[in-house]
Formats: sequence, C-alpha cells, structure tokens
Amino acid sequence: MPIPRIVAVRHPKEKRSKCSLLPLEEWEGTFFHRAKPGFSFDGTGFLLLAPGAPVISPADGLLDLAEEGAFCGDRAHYLVRDEAGRALRPLLLLDSTWRLLPGMRRMIEGLPLERSLPVGIRTAYPRVSKMTEDPDCGLATIEALYAALRIMGSDCPALLDGYLWKDAFLAQFGQ
Repeated sequence: MPIPRIVAVRHPKEKRSKCSLLPLEEWEGTFFHRAKPGFSFDGTGFLLLAPGAPVISPADGLLDLAEEGAFCGDRAHYLVRDEAGRALRPLLLLDSTWRLLPGMRRMIEGLPLERSLPVGIRTAYPRVSKMTEDPDCGLATIEALYAALRIMGSDCPALLDGYLWKDAFLAQFGQ
C-alpha cells in the first residue's frame, strides 16, 4: 500500500538538528511547517496522533466519500489513492516536547480524526529531559509515525532509515 501524505508541524523551539523527522524533509509527499505565533493549520480529515484519544485501527487509514470532500481545491495535493482507488487518510504530526504539545494543538483548526497508539509500543530513543518527565508511552516522532502507518496498512521501514535507533525500535515488531 502506498504511503499517505504526511504533514509535520514543528514547534519553533525544537532543534532541527535533533528532529527525528529530519530525513523525511526530502521525501516526496511530506510537508513541514514551523508553528510560529499566529500559525494555524486546517486539520479536517487528517489523522492526528493525540494522547488519550481512541486507539488507531486499520479502518482509520481510509477516508470515506464525505471526508474526501475536505480535500478538494487547494487541499487536493494531500490526497493519495491506493491501488483500488480508495483515498488514504493523510497524517498530521505535532513535533514538540510533551510540555509544549497543548499549545501546538490549539493551532490546529477544523476536525482532525484524533487517534492514539496502542499501549505497549516502546521507544528506542534514550530520553533525558531536564525540565519534565516524559510519559511512559512517549515515542520519538518518527517512531510514532512509523507505528501509525503500520497499523493503518502502510508498513514502510524505510521511513526509519535515517534513525539511529531503527533496529532497536523495529525489534518489537519482529523485524
């Protein structure tokens, strides 16, 4: 199955050099935005990973006909279709520390489909926060992206090619 479009909104305080999504900036079908003051993004129809939301399922990977209508005109470039002609739901990622995430979420307008990842997926990233404690379920953004796509039916380990902890992370999926 092809990969849906990916939009990443990065907090302006996030260091680009430490961003796990950096290698994807060159991938076709990925879009990156800086969440500077005044920034907003219409997330209608996108899947937005959000802690505490219902758990993502394979059915979340496809848009229904009514949802496809949100991707016409200047938003048509966010649609990708699978081999059967079905529209894949694009993903919207908020790339920030856990502490800054609520402010980032307020920048997203419209009605994204909020989903969380299943409990049990563990990060391979060696976390060290001097300001706050990360939640046990916290993942590097690239890890969360890979897991979400895999559940939605687009398994693409190549997304992790530039990720230093790729092998350790994939080991939990039997790869």
